[in-house]
Amino acid sequence: MINKPTAYRLTIYISGAIIIVLVAFIFVAYNYSHNLLRKNIEKNAVSISAEVLLNVKGHLITAQEVASNIALQIPFYAKHNNIKQLLSGVAGKYPFLQAIYVQLDEGQGDLWISAANTGEGIIYKEAVADLSPSFKNKGFPLLFREKNKEGWTKPYRSKPANKPVAAYYAPIQIKNPDGVPSNIGFVAVELSLSYLNKVVNSIKIGERGFAFLVANNGTLITYPDSNKVLKENLLWLSDKESSVSIDSIRAILGNEQSGSAVAYPEYYNYEKSWIHYTPILDNNWMLVLVIPFSDLYHDIRIMLFRMILISIAGLIMIFLLVTYITNRILTPLTRLTAEIQNFSIGKGSRLVLNEVDSLTKSLNRLRVRYEDYKVKEQRAMISDERFKIDLEQASEIQHSIIPTRFPVFPDRQEIDIYSSYKPAFVISGDLYDYFFIDDSHLLITIGDVSGKGIPAALFMGVAHTLLRRHYSTKVAKHIVKALNIELCDKNQNQFFLTLFLGILDLKTGVLNYCNAAHTATKILRDDGSITELDNAHGLPLGLYTERPYEDSTANILTNDVLILYTDGLTELEGPEGNYFGEERFKNILRSLKGESPIEIIDQLEKSMELFRGNAKQKDDYSIVALKFTPLISL
Repeated sequence: MINKPTAYRLTIYISGAIIIVLVAFIFVAYNYSHNLLRKNIEKNAVSISAEVLLNVKGHLITAQEVASNIALQIPFYAKHNNIKQLLSGVAGKYPFLQAIYVQLDEGQGDLWISAANTGEGIIYKEAVADLSPSFKNKGFPLLFREKNKEGWTKPYRSKPANKPVAAYYAPIQIKNPDGVPSNIGFVAVELSLSYLNKVVNSIKIGERGFAFLVANNGTLITYPDSNKVLKENLLWLSDKESSVSIDSIRAILGNEQSGSAVAYPEYYNYEKSWIHYTPILDNNWMLVLVIPFSDLYHDIRIMLFRMILISIAGLIMIFLLVTYITNRILTPLTRLTAEIQNFSIGKGSRLVLNEVDSLTKSLNRLRVRYEDYKVKEQRAMISDERFKIDLEQASEIQHSIIPTRFPVFPDRQEIDIYSSYKPAFVISGDLYDYFFIDDSHLLITIGDVSGKGIPAALFMGVAHTLLRRHYSTKVAKHIVKALNIELCDKNQNQFFLTLFLGILDLKTGVLNYCNAAHTATKILRDDGSITELDNAHGLPLGLYTERPYEDSTANILTNDVLILYTDGLTELEGPEGNYFGEERFKNILRSLKGESPIEIIDQLEKSMELFRGNAKQKDDYSIVALKFTPLISL
């Protein structure tokens, strides 16, 4: 087996594992279903018992209420000689009452009154005991031993009809002049057990199950075979029919508790059956349900048989499917094994059937090659680390070009300048600068080189250097024009530079500026309004040598703040791809009126970071803020 191909071994192992799991599943499922079914049977038995008890108790309670009501009303109806109307009406209303008997003490002898339901009509009779010996044959004095109490008699056969009945009796009482109740007779209501037998047998219990009633002495009160009613007794069961002893049956009948047992009824030709018994406490009867085991577990046995058939068919399909899948899946593995083996030791080698063993040996050979590769990779990483160091040094050089230390001009009280420089990567193509041309003229500028990375940063460095060479004049457009000519001459890679350059006269507050396609500089006035320097004076620098540039002027008043920035600010993207935008920028500026440049830039950058969230910064941005506070208010 070890030297067999992986596909073959996987087929055997997987199929074997599935068979074991499936057999275990069937076993567990069958036992679980069997136990669950047993519990459900008991629950259903309780439910069915409740249904049968409800019907039986309904008739029992009705018989009790009829007897009690007649006992209360008889004195009134006897006084008005209208007993016949009362008894005949009640007997006709309840067909399950076999007969109603009333015995009254008339002083000269017992008066017996009856209303019997023959099914075809009501037969009413009245007679004195010594004149009607047939009533004496009823045996009521023996049945009703305590006339001052209500209760049920044991089941018996009525005479002369010889039908099975059970009677409920209630004493007839009147109050003496001194208020003490006195018995003057009794009422007996016979409940037809034949009628009750039909009611019980009409309730369907599964396919062949049935229910019956039994007295506490074991006598059958109802039964599917009506010939056994009041003739058979559970205590007479043979050992062939019962799985418990006669003493156990007697204990069950007298215990007045529900339970279940196994029996082999003659009614089912001694087939094993499950029984459930429930006591009826009102008259010491017991309700018994009988269901053959073959009916109980018929469905689960059919289910087991079907599960076995389906499992066998499934196992065959699984075996074929696993064989097909493993071959399809492992065919590439076989080819890969051959290729790796050929790669590790050369083509034409004999393929090992066990792919895992072959791969292990091939990988061991490749591991040796990998160790050699790691040595070479380490050398490459050292070279890459040097590049990173060079890039960081370039960033430090770039930071040294632009102003980053504050305060910039601590001796000049009329201006306060602060700036921020945030490249998207290590180095940037943004530039800004501010310096004095003479004692009263400040040059301030900001620009953005097209492109990113090292080439853009180098171009920015060149532009910054050239800018410092052409500041002798105090006219913005001349400086921009001279810078454009120099950049065009040295621009070999077709970069271009957008630029805003302004010259602020600190004595007059007049700003002479030239905007070469850069973003519009903002003036945040002392009253919170914003003025945009949106005049365009020419194309970006570095493209065309002969293009002219114009300039404009603006008045910077006391406590006004001049704000220069690159487009990376307004084009900052949030997590959903939306831009920070001009309007948001302006609203934030308005809320910061009267603040210092450092506070304005700090709050602005906090708002930008909050807007950006976890989105990546894609473009460089720079911000310069200048607050003008002349010594003489303008």
